[in-house]
Amino acid sequence: MTPSPAEKKGRGISPNWSNLPRRRCANCGKNYKPTRPLRPDQKHGFCSKKCKDQFHKNGGAYQKLKDEILKRLDKEIDALKDQLQNLVHEELRLARIVETPEGPYIMPGVDTNKIAQEIARDAARDRKARTS
Repeated sequence: MTPSPAEKKGRGISPNWSNLPRRRCANCGKNYKPTRPLRPDQKHGFCSKKCKDQFHKNGGAYQKLKDEILKRLDKEIDALKDQLQNLVHEELRLARIVETPEGPYIMPGVDTNKIAQEIARDAARDRKARTS
């Protein structure tokens, strides 16, 4: 029987390691049959050299995807914060102005110029949001 090319080069599965359990690749998650056991100081096993290089290049499995998801979440959270701030601002503005049969009544201690400026700023923001 002729030895295989891997056996000629001294590679392949050693008889002592032939019945190692299958492992999960730390990068892609694929199950693979290890050719040698992990050393005690090793934490990650890889199914191929490509997976190993990709894992170390990106700083971990799916690291780029994780970073992208975190960026998207930050953007969505910022948008929700802005919406909440606008709603609270509007509620506070409306709470200071009380509608009466004689017309709007502004509660004492509230600067009417400031309210007029806020109303104008809100109207400008609404116009800008509609045109964008």
